Amino acid sequence: MGSDEAIKRRELRELVSGQVFPRQREQELLNVLPHYQVGLVLATAPAASRLQPALAERGYAKMREENGFVFFISSNKVMTSTDLTYSFASANISIRH
Repeated sequence: MGSDEAIKRRELRELVSGQVFPRQREQELLNVLPHYQVGLVLATAPAASRLQPALAERGYAKMREENGFVFFISSNKVMTSTDLTYSFASANISIRH
């Protein structure tokens, strides 16, 4: 992975964790989500409230809010239960119905 690639990935993680970027950079970062085939975005609640309109424009629907995190799922990628389980486990979050 090149240094530009590493910077984009790091900044994407920071963006959904709540860091504020200039509007143009935020849009650039959100535009690379399809490149990485991101089907699930996990954001902190404050970041999610700010990013929800931009994510909706890119086909991500708010799925659930739990323990201060918001889950957005892409309508552009079908995710299996295995994908979701891995995503939740890697974020150290469990959801109970």
